[in-house]
Amino acid sequence: MTDTVRDFVAPAVTLDVSTVAEAPARPEQAGAEFAVLRDEQGGLRGPVSLEALRRAEAEGRLAEAWEEAPPPIVVRPDMRVDDVTRRLAKDLVLNPRLAGVIVQEGERVLGVLPRSFLAQRASRLETRGTADRLEGPPVDLLYFECPQDGERQLVAYYDPQNPPTCRQGHRMRPVED
Repeated sequence: MTDTVRDFVAPAVTLDVSTVAEAPARPEQAGAEFAVLRDEQGGLRGPVSLEALRRAEAEGRLAEAWEEAPPPIVVRPDMRVDDVTRRLAKDLVLNPRLAGVIVQEGERVLGVLPRSFLAQRASRLETRGTADRLEGPPVDLLYFECPQDGERQLVAYYDPQNPPTCRQGHRMRPVED
């Protein structure tokens, strides 16, 4: 059996931008490790850990913590963990603010695949050279980005006639990682 993202999702709460003042209390009360903010238009911001929220609140810069969150990377719960990890390895190195990736099914945020889990998993993966020698069809994951709001999604299948759309409904473009 292959591990899917759904098997490793950490709990998260979704907060509207209007509830930023409640940010540290809500995830803790819900038993969540992360918070995901929705802006005024309903778009997602990158996840923020409960620890980072507490630190920002103690320093009196809670609003800035939300503004500093990187654009979200969204994955589906049925994706293979190792495929997602391979694809995100570069992001883990280049973006230290990336707390994790948002796991979403339809409109519902299921939680977050934490950075710590992805980093640990990446350290155990086979090298690309070894993977290329394995038999079977290749699996290609592509990043797509919305040119209007910067939202990013990881997509396992791409139909050029039907590109993915962001949370705001804009057509997304494939981007090089």
